[in-house]
Amino acid sequence: MDIASTPKITVVPPGAGETVPIPGFGAVYKLCSRDNGGEVAIVEHPFAVGTITAPHRHTREDEHSIVLEGQIGFRSDSDEVVLGPGGYITKPRGQTHAMRNAGQVPGRIIEVIRRAASKATSANSASCSPPASRTRRPNRRPARICTSPIRSPSSRRNTA
Repeated sequence: MDIASTPKITVVPPGAGETVPIPGFGAVYKLCSRDNGGEVAIVEHPFAVGTITAPHRHTREDEHSIVLEGQIGFRSDSDEVVLGPGGYITKPRGQTHAMRNAGQVPGRIIEVIRRAASKATSANSASCSPPASRTRRPNRRPARICTSPIRSPSSRRNTA
């Protein structure tokens, strides 16, 4: 890589970024993939108390989430876990997943969204707009992820 093609240093001060309003589940893009050849996007998601995201699946990118504040529940198929500050989870492409604020205070996560290997299919993923599957129309109730609360593996009881 020559000097002319080296990406510039990007600085985003606390509280800054490109904000995309999503009811109860906002998105603040700290780094947009359109600014780095479609390689990666970094998004901060605040979670209001009671927020549940609609179950969704990404076909072109993997998501890596780090909990900054609160208790965030992550569900994928039959697996469920609640993570607190410092907790980390990877949600691979192709796997349906959802998230929720599992606590009594607002929560916040950072997501690192990495594109799939093919630039042709993913150069625009996570550019700086919300995924269509996460955007809800006004006056719609949030989707339910599951019929029972998300629990950490250590709190599950064997009922068999």
